[in-house]
Amino acid sequence: MSDDNIILFPENKIVRKGTPEQAKVSAKVKERQTREFVEQNIDLMARQVLQQFVDMGIKTTAPLFTKDLALVIDCLRGLVYRDFGVKHPAQSLSEKMVIISRTLDGSQHAKLNYQDVLGLDKPVKTQPISDDTKFELDDINNPIDFEPDFDPTDRPD
Repeated sequence: MSDDNIILFPENKIVRKGTPEQAKVSAKVKERQTREFVEQNIDLMARQVLQQFVDMGIKTTAPLFTKDLALVIDCLRGLVYRDFGVKHPAQSLSEKMVIISRTLDGSQHAKLNYQDVLGLDKPVKTQPISDDTKFELDDINNPIDFEPDFDPTDRPD
């Protein structure tokens, strides 16, 4: 007989069933690798943010700066963990503090609600985004109107 008559079973249809023990070990390895990936990248981001503050002339050795930076970095950590489906306490904080609303044009706006988290009687007035940043975000969210300085159809003969 020749080998031409052999039909191989498609490899993508083969199902290898592992034991429940193997599934648990695999899940633990996946979670550990995810945590290592997130922590390494957040550490890198924290160093870059800290360097930016140093370059700006901010007093990065002050204890209150360290507290504020720790909160910011941990919120970043929660943000990235959420993308990987991993729970983090900072996620609960953002879910309780941040109210997302949509405008008629579909853009999103976030409003911080410190009142519920801090147990205050009256709302805290904040302006988390400067006018310059809002202008830049509007430019990003809205289509660009391009008007050339010349008529591209007007070509010299």
